[in-house]
Formats: sequence, structure tokens, C-alpha cells
Amino acid sequence: MTTSPLNDLSNPADPWMVRRPQPVTPPRLPPGLQINLVETDAETVIFERTAFLAAGGRPPARTGELHPAGSQRTTGLHLFIARIEGRPVGTALAMDYGNGVLISAVAVMPEARRRGVGDALTVTALRVAPGRPATLFATAAGLPLYRRLGFVEIGRHRDCHPPPG
Repeated sequence: MTTSPLNDLSNPADPWMVRRPQPVTPPRLPPGLQINLVETDAETVIFERTAFLAAGGRPPARTGELHPAGSQRTTGLHLFIARIEGRPVGTALAMDYGNGVLISAVAVMPEARRRGVGDALTVTALRVAPGRPATLFATAAGLPLYRRLGFVEIGRHRDCHPPPG
């Protein structure tokens, strides 16, 4: 099995969090920020590259490693790209699975952090299914943001690996 740079970021201390359905206050947006839903294969490539660079600092080993062309058309999957002055600076993913929404890939490029981009991306993802609970894994960097948005910890990340042989 190969691992991607994003897998390198999992940490047993990362909490699994849930947010009950509740109104969300729109965040104050940084000047020039636009968040768009990914609709084309070309935008899917930009989404994937931005997510990798923002989360781990390395581009994907091959295009389509996590989000192949066409994945933006997967039922329930919403991929978002944040741009400032047209330049991709962040990503978020929301998977609406009927009973709730899973939020993932919230990642912001280092030069755009601490400006409200992560807030805006997370709120955008929450709006995919505002009447249902939302879940996510939080990194240490995202934990204060998610708590501020009403997420509470319900468990810890665990990786299960079959025994060798």
C-alpha cells in the first residue's frame, strides 16, 4: 500500500468531532476571497494540488491520486476551492451522505492562514447540509476553529493495520 503526503499528517491525537445541526454565523471574509464549487476536471486537478500543498507542502505524486477526473460529479461530494485574487489558497470537501455531512480536506496555504480562509471554507462545507450533523477529524491547527464553530470531540483517530503475514 502506498501512502500519500496527506496520510503523513494523521496523528493519533487528532480528535474526531461532531457538530449538531445549528445555525452558523457567516465569517468575516478576507478581502478578495472567493469560494467556488469545483465543477470541471481541470478544477479537480487544482483542488487536489492545492489540498496537498496546503496540508503537506508537497504536490501529489500523480494527478488524480486522491481525486481523479470526474470525482467532482460523485453524488453527495462537494469540493470547494478558495481563491484570493484568482490564486488558489485553500480547499474544503463536504460529503453529504444523507444522515449528515463529513467535512475533510480543509487546508489553507501558509501565506493565507490566520486570515479567515479556514473559517469561510468550513462554513461553506457546513452549508451543504445545514439541517444535519457534521463530522470531521481535527488537526491541532484546526481545533480552535472547529470548537468555535460548535464542534465537540467524540473520540480519537485510530489506524488499524492487519498483522503481517
